[in-house]
Amino acid sequence: MIAIDIRFLETDLRRWRSAITRLEKQAMAELDENPKRNAIGYSNLVVKNIMIQKGMGSYARYSPRYEKWKEQWGRAGGFWQLFGDLIRSITHFRVTEGRMGVRAWMGGIPPNMVDSGGKSWFGRGGKGPPKKISMYAYVMEYGGTWPKAGTHAPRPIFGPTANEYQNVFWWKEFEKSRIRLKDKWR
Repeated sequence: MIAIDIRFLETDLRRWRSAITRLEKQAMAELDENPKRNAIGYSNLVVKNIMIQKGMGSYARYSPRYEKWKEQWGRAGGFWQLFGDLIRSITHFRVTEGRMGVRAWMGGIPPNMVDSGGKSWFGRGGKGPPKKISMYAYVMEYGGTWPKAGTHAPRPIFGPTANEYQNVFWWKEFEKSRIRLKDKWR
């Protein structure tokens, strides 16, 4: 039989316990803060990509009638912009609370956001009744044929921006979390 005798200095043991406690607290904080930072970063990147019209040169043009209506009632130039309701609604928000108090965060358009005065799908008449912003963002993102709205070509911004964020910025936030955890072990 082998017997192993391990002895610690009391001050070293206190330091290790203290470091483990700090590390545990920081790990719990990062479970909330890292997703929140990513949701904020993604939301900001979506707004930036809309403002600079990134990747939109390949989009199908709007119909001439809708372009004329858009010029009269909203912002003539660019995609994803009309009255500014969509851009103003893009934010980060808490989605749910999970185990151990962990919160899930999302960047984008919160549910049930309504625009300021509606949109005209066909480029006719006035501004129309208010609509859910997420509904017309869905139509812009995926396209398709919609009752009372006609056929729309896809003009995606959220999906390509999510890919860009994941490939470039997500790793930077992960690294920040790793450094914060490492700094707690001293």
